[in-house]
Amino acid sequence: MDLYYYWSLDFIGPLFVTLYRTKYMLVMIELMALPQNSSKLIAMNFLIKYWHILEDMLKS
Repeated sequence: MDLYYYWSLDFIGPLFVTLYRTKYMLVMIELMALPQNSSKLIAMNFLIKYWHILEDMLKS
């Protein structure tokens, strides 16, 4: 685990009641420190970190 690697968990809701009678959603967000605020840097970081998962999804 990296030095700047954090997860944040939170509930959102109440939302519309679903068929399973649920109305709250658990949201998990990955927080990471980046040297600057640019969409290109965020996309590159995401692709580098999760390329193997995306590759498996594209193969199936």
